[in-house]
Amino acid sequence: MDAEVKETKRMSPLKKAASVNEFGILIALIVLCVVLGLANPVFFTFGNAMNVLRQITLVAIMAVGEAFIIITGGIDLSVGSTMTLSGIMMAFFVASGVDPTAALVLTLGVGLLCGLCNSLLIVKLNLNAFITTLATMNIIKGFAYLVTGGLPIKFDSYINFIGNGTIGGADGVPVYSETNHHMTGGYHQMYHVTDLWEAWIDLMEAVRQSEKEDGIKHR
Repeated sequence: MDAEVKETKRMSPLKKAASVNEFGILIALIVLCVVLGLANPVFFTFGNAMNVLRQITLVAIMAVGEAFIIITGGIDLSVGSTMTLSGIMMAFFVASGVDPTAALVLTLGVGLLCGLCNSLLIVKLNLNAFITTLATMNIIKGFAYLVTGGLPIKFDSYINFIGNGTIGGADGVPVYSETNHHMTGGYHQMYHVTDLWEAWIDLMEAVRQSEKEDGIKHR
């Protein structure tokens, strides 16, 4: 064991990086970028780089928080629905006449409440994280459909700069989720009810599995 540790210390930084399992993903990414760049020279332009960064911004922000959960051995499938609901509630608050700054604070509270509900279900009730967050994902999504009625929420405020303004030529990030666009109210009025029913079934399954696991431990 000590010999292996000493051998690892003598390895060059490049060999150490190559010994990491995730190094293959980095190589695949580099190869993919090279192939795309050769196939279309526009790929390496500044405009395309900004376009890619703009498209991955929301996912990247969520990925930071999700990374901590996965590193600690957990999982959360509801982050996308939480982001959608937070964006929708931001638009809803401002459209309802709430001061944009206060609406921003309330929106952060909505996201915090969703995370708190997940934490209480998983930690206090000892439910399976995968099934629990699968259920809350559908519950949160269904609630978002209830708020919008399947229609986009429009508002005019200085806070629109966050979604439509530019800083140094870089575009902003949309304040409200694009998932509430191009929806027909009748279809989604029915769809969110289905989501809530499926979420309830998932949550009950999590409870039964938790009880089953507790029964095995007590034997």
